[in-house]
Amino acid sequence: MRDAARWTRVGTLAAFALLLGYVETFVPIPIPGVKLGLANVAVLAELGLGDISGAACIACIKVLASGFLFGSPLTMAYSAAGTALAFAGMAPLSRLRTMRLWMLSIVGAILHEIGQLVVAQAILQTNAVWYTLPILMTAGCITGALCGFLAESLRDSLPTEEEFLSVEVNVARLEPRTPRHRTLILFVCLLTFAIVVLHLTSLTALAACTLLALIPCLISGASIRSILRILPLLASVFLLTFALQFFAISADVSFAMQEAGRSTLRLASLALSSEAFAKLMDTNELTGTLAWLLLPLSRIGARTQGFVLAFDVAIRLVPVLSETVQKERLGLGRLGLRTLRQRLPNLVHEVCLRAAQLN
Repeated sequence: MRDAARWTRVGTLAAFALLLGYVETFVPIPIPGVKLGLANVAVLAELGLGDISGAACIACIKVLASGFLFGSPLTMAYSAAGTALAFAGMAPLSRLRTMRLWMLSIVGAILHEIGQLVVAQAILQTNAVWYTLPILMTAGCITGALCGFLAESLRDSLPTEEEFLSVEVNVARLEPRTPRHRTLILFVCLLTFAIVVLHLTSLTALAACTLLALIPCLISGASIRSILRILPLLASVFLLTFALQFFAISADVSFAMQEAGRSTLRLASLALSSEAFAKLMDTNELTGTLAWLLLPLSRIGARTQGFVLAFDVAIRLVPVLSETVQKERLGLGRLGLRTLRQRLPNLVHEVCLRAAQLN
């Protein structure tokens, strides 16, 4: 396959995005909706190399794979909206010679927050979420600048395509595979349930949906610990929605409590059902299913094999990358900007070469 080295590099960066996105979930930030955006470092690095199509692939893989591996369809919706808007703003600006990566990152962070607020308004069904925009924009400027500096280190430490080992692609792994009926049924059930929940306004009905979503979540094998992990998020959403409804829209305590309760129960229902779907989905099917979904584009002449290869490399490289990070002793306790900038070059070189061997 042509350009195998390039797409292997793209897959490697996508794996970095997945791992950094997972590490990010362990970094406590007291402001709901604010994230460090570490996963966007890989997208920025590829933009810094001038490869817009490769950066677009990394962004897509980040949304798809992180949702299936570490998140859920609900988190995919938030990530997709924010990533799409951020990339639409960063891609043309990356062509400007005077645009540094940290500046580009700030623009992307602000647009990402706006995209997520659009989804939050649709799910929580309240305009009050927009009152948090000034806080999110301020946080986006700070986190965006930090991620931009990390992206510059990552870009400068990437090996050239000639430095990769000779890549021999296992084409059989990239062949389209029709997804199993169970997977399709699960997806249709989740989609139907989400549509119903988004249209409900009764607190009783929403509470019933939350309990109903808890059943498949437990049957799927989700641990009590993973289920309880959403409680701080739900508490934050309730308090934030209550405060916004009470102080910005109506001073009626009863009205604010009801609106906060609706938003929280709606989010709980979607989060639990998404957790069940993620547990029941077989990640080994992902590459073949993705190739199957892209068949219509392939038939009209679109080159999709590169994207599928990058996706496959990213999925299989995440465990390798985790092992390498542990060997380099870049644990959460030592996760700092200075540490990452110092050790990133050797780490990236080693992982890139191992990624080439995966094929």
